[in-house]
Amino acid sequence: MSKTMSSVVFLLLFLVVMDSASLVFSGGIPRTLQGSVLIYNQIGIGVTPVEVRCKSETNEVVISETALLSGQRVGWGFQYSIWGHTRYICNFKWGSRTQEFNVWVDANPAEHWRVPPPCTHCVWHVVPEGFKAYESTGVLGTVVAEYAWRTATREKIHRSP
Repeated sequence: MSKTMSSVVFLLLFLVVMDSASLVFSGGIPRTLQGSVLIYNQIGIGVTPVEVRCKSETNEVVISETALLSGQRVGWGFQYSIWGHTRYICNFKWGSRTQEFNVWVDANPAEHWRVPPPCTHCVWHVVPEGFKAYESTGVLGTVVAEYAWRTATREKIHRSP
């Protein structure tokens, strides 16, 4: 390859990289990388509150231990990583039952743009049988994940592709 041709290729590659970087750092992409988690206690009136505690993968507490009465909710919003490193874990306790699982997890970093997270704005309903997650689009739609209360081992019941 001639020196002129390699200089042109290098310049084009440099411009593409700089354009991508400016898009990321100027706020162009983050608008599409906003996530949220809402957790609703839907167990029923007159029963023991559900205790919830949530943290990030780096152990940053996002919800300190909170007791949710029936009908109450707790939640947070966040900007997730374009590299697929965002994860939030919650611990739940209801009477003698417990459970811990990822309430929001990013797609595999290698497939981030091809395979999105199961829900971007996850709405979790805590019910007597366990937990159901929906994508919040204004109206609850298809269940995207479901867990039972812990027995001997934690089991994931269902997760849509």
